[in-house]
Amino acid sequence: MFMEQEVRMNVNDGGAFFADEVSVIHNPVKIVLDFKSVTPRMDLGNQQMRLVMIHNTVAMEPYLAKDLAKVLNENIKTYEKKFGPIVKPKSLKKVKAFSGTEKKKEKADYFG
Repeated sequence: MFMEQEVRMNVNDGGAFFADEVSVIHNPVKIVLDFKSVTPRMDLGNQQMRLVMIHNTVAMEPYLAKDLAKVLNENIKTYEKKFGPIVKPKSLKKVKAFSGTEKKKEKADYFG
C-alpha cells in the first residue's frame, strides 16, 4: 500500500552568469569546465579601479562531457541555420593578433 505524499522541491539557480572566458582541463575520471567572468570595479575607499574575476566550475564525467559537446554542436547548427554563421568579432581578432595569442598554442585548452 502506497501513501501519497506531496513532494516539494526548492531550486536555487544562483542567478545568471555571463562568461567572458572558458578553460577546459581533464584527468582520467573527469572533465572540468572553468567559466570566468571579469568585471571592472571601482573601489570607492581609495578611488582605484580593480578587476574582479569570478569563477564558476562544472566538473563532469567524460561521457557526459561528450554528450554536452554533441548537444552544443546540434544547437549551434540550428542557430546558424536560423540566424546565419557565428563569427568572431573583428575587434577581438585585432586584439588577439596584436597580443600574439592568435598564433600561439596554449598549454591548456582555453578559449574566450
